[in-house]
Amino acid sequence: MASTFGGISLCSTGLYTSQTNLYTTNNNISNADTVGYTKQAVNQNPGYTTTLSDGGMVVVINPDAMSIEQERSKYLDLRYWESMPSYGEWQVKSDGLNQMETILGELDETGIVSQLDSLLTSMEALSTEPQSSAPSTAVIQDVIALCDTLNNTAKQLYDMQTSVEEEIFYEVNQINQISAEIAGLNDEILNLSLSGGNASVLIDQRNLLVDELSSMMDITVSEVVVGSVDGENITSYNIICDNNLLVNEGDYQTIHAKEVTVDGIRNVELAWSGGQVYEPASGSLKGHMDLMNDSEYKGIPYYMKSLDEFTETLVSNMNAVHESGYGLDGSTGIPMFDPNKTDAMTISLSDDLLEHPEKLAMSSSPGEAGNVENLFSMIDALNDPDAFSEASYKDYISKLSTELRSETSYANNQVEGTGSLCMQIDLNRMSISGVSIDEEMTTLVYQQQIYDATAKMMNIWSEIIATTISQLGG
Repeated sequence: MASTFGGISLCSTGLYTSQTNLYTTNNNISNADTVGYTKQAVNQNPGYTTTLSDGGMVVVINPDAMSIEQERSKYLDLRYWESMPSYGEWQVKSDGLNQMETILGELDETGIVSQLDSLLTSMEALSTEPQSSAPSTAVIQDVIALCDTLNNTAKQLYDMQTSVEEEIFYEVNQINQISAEIAGLNDEILNLSLSGGNASVLIDQRNLLVDELSSMMDITVSEVVVGSVDGENITSYNIICDNNLLVNEGDYQTIHAKEVTVDGIRNVELAWSGGQVYEPASGSLKGHMDLMNDSEYKGIPYYMKSLDEFTETLVSNMNAVHESGYGLDGSTGIPMFDPNKTDAMTISLSDDLLEHPEKLAMSSSPGEAGNVENLFSMIDALNDPDAFSEASYKDYISKLSTELRSETSYANNQVEGTGSLCMQIDLNRMSISGVSIDEEMTTLVYQQQIYDATAKMMNIWSEIIATTISQLGG
């Protein structure tokens, strides 16, 4: 026979369970816009069943709230963390390549090809008026403009590389800080859970940090059981990167970056705290490293070296032709460009021509007014189709630009593809762990009705017991 006070017990449990559900639902609604918040739900046991004395009815007794759990898919989390490094890498490369394409955009009014065209035009104009100072000055100014364009382009690439280098050092610091925070949260979650507290907020913080870390580097996350409370496992995160334990429960490992010089070009090297070299497999850190370093990937150094090759060839070939000619004052052996400045960053007009435009070597022989044979030789040299192994100066720059456009287009496509995948996985995650106000409001109304009905039942049982006691006492 059921206890006389079984009804009171059942109502008491029901009120507690409803209150727990109402509290949890209100908490979900309050945090609907909180970044990283995971929807919570009450884990209820099914109670136990009993059969009335006549055997005709089965009654469920004491279904109560056991715990509050997060509704989250571990499978989708792992998929998201596996997909994010690729997106992070290509996002960085896409941004960097688009910036380089703007720097090296040879089709605009101030680009290298435009300057070459202007120089050729002014030289051809000078050939019709070789003894006039205005056309000669125009040629000198166009040479200066070409040098300035190369200087500015190389300087922008150098500054961009500096910016990428700073980003690498900043990102390494961020990775180290996040690793330390995840390790710290692993310990906090364990201690709070063992003391009977709800660690949901800390778990959300930890998952949010792993989301951020996964976009920076290629990581593998595994959950390990580190304890249990009332039969519920407490788990910690271990994070592996490059076959190294980046985070091992409450411990973590750091990464260090340093600048080195390879063939005169700045590079950055990464190493684990133990000294082992670290080469990122993917993630935004790899994107920055590929843009920064002189490697197989066509990053900033590739285009800097290409511009230097262009400049060195231009200076060598044009100086050779110019030095063989004669100026209006009979001078010869004068270089067009400063022979000591053969890279794109420093190329400049020779001091002799800058100070004495009349030394521009148009003639092939001394003292021959109107002789412009050497000027035509310079024009031919600028148009030489074999200046770079079957490529002219303009072809070389155009080819460089075409390469960059192709790389940029590929990177943009990769961003779109990897981004769509990550977005879809994240949407699937949010469909499980995200808070829907409509669903929570429905639950709120439903639980409130249960609470009200249970409260009425409690009042009825109280009246029954009070009446029974009164009659027995009478």
